[in-house]
Amino acid sequence: MNVSLKRTPPAPQGHWLLGNLYHLQNDPLGLLIRNQKEFGDIIRFRFGPRNCYFLAHPDYIKHIFQTKAENYSKQTRGHNYLKLLLGEGLITSEGKLWQHQRQSAQMELRSEQVNHMIPNMVEAIQNTTQKLESMAEQNTTIDVHLEMARLALRVVDKTLFKIGFEDQEIDTIIYAMDFLDQSLSKRTRRILNLPLSIPSPDNLTFKKNLNNIKNIIRTIVKKYKCQKMQHKGLINQIFNDTTPVNCPFNGDQRIENEIITFLLSSHVSTSIALSWTWYLLSQHPEVRSHLHQEIALILKNSITSVEDLTLLTYTEQIIYESLRLYPPIWLTIRHAVHKDEIGGYDIPAGATVMISRYITHRHPKFWEEPDLFNPERFSSDKRKNIHPFSFFPFGGGPRRCIGSHFAMMELKLAIAMLASRFKFASLPQHSVQVHPLISLTPRRSLKMSLSRS
Repeated sequence: MNVSLKRTPPAPQGHWLLGNLYHLQNDPLGLLIRNQKEFGDIIRFRFGPRNCYFLAHPDYIKHIFQTKAENYSKQTRGHNYLKLLLGEGLITSEGKLWQHQRQSAQMELRSEQVNHMIPNMVEAIQNTTQKLESMAEQNTTIDVHLEMARLALRVVDKTLFKIGFEDQEIDTIIYAMDFLDQSLSKRTRRILNLPLSIPSPDNLTFKKNLNNIKNIIRTIVKKYKCQKMQHKGLINQIFNDTTPVNCPFNGDQRIENEIITFLLSSHVSTSIALSWTWYLLSQHPEVRSHLHQEIALILKNSITSVEDLTLLTYTEQIIYESLRLYPPIWLTIRHAVHKDEIGGYDIPAGATVMISRYITHRHPKFWEEPDLFNPERFSSDKRKNIHPFSFFPFGGGPRRCIGSHFAMMELKLAIAMLASRFKFASLPQHSVQVHPLISLTPRRSLKMSLSRS
């Protein structure tokens, strides 16, 4: 007769009432880094009345994302708050609704479809280079994070939506998304939040920014309907999807949710990845020099096809190493539907489970000198030895990001085109720190000097 020994993972000492809540709210990355070093790859935290299980080992992450994916739901407290912004969009939905949304979106985000978007991506990035030219001539200081967010939104608009955002609309979306990222992060980490129906200053500001985005989306929907626009692409797929599904939102509200979801998912992560890449390149001139050599050798004139991008192997290594060190989505949270066992420890039904790309991407058992920026880790001969769940910037399992090919094409194009023209240099007086909200943004801003390359 086999008897399973039930064990509880080690837990750091915390406040008698609040547990580890203070550190979660004030230094969440530090909390995970310190305790993973001390207690290992599975830890039980207490945040007020809630227990949360943190997993760092790649095998455990594979268990959550792939082996037992059906047991780990996205219906967590954080996702309930995210639904205030996204409704039942692809990121937050589950079950048959999610399956239908994913299948629908996959039709437009298949590799062969994305490859045909390259000319439009190039045109959108050229729009950014033209705006940066005058700044580079004056060797001026820019907020790189802001400029990369503008670039990413132009790419999304040119390839997936084809609406033609005005510059003012782009900035409204960026500033509103930035505020909502901060607000939703705070709401997720607090024990109690006032209902949005109560007109507190925080709630009023939240609603204002949410409405700013939704008003732009409603204008898009109205414009599309009035002009009977028949663009090919994702937005046309969203508007013409009449398949009946069990969704609490229908009609225009369903369309708005889908558009906001793709606006968020297709520009936030890319803009953050680009920002951190320029910062890392500014700190490592030898890598930047190697990058310039590859670009000059491969792209003598311009990028015209996916074959050109395939040859940019060192550029791809830089992107992967940047995503390893600074994964835009640094924390994933799941809800255990049924009890489970991981690494010899019990995971009770109803438990919250946390996974951090930032921690696992720097796990010393799987990465040599894990904090060092070294694109050679991802050379063709070394990449095959990487544990598939020690590096998972796009997630894994059935809910792996369907836009990963789109993101990699955009990142390669943007880096190749901008690096060939501009040099982004760090400012000695500007301290750069990570800001672990829902996304891993630079704290406050990322100021760098811009000059011609």
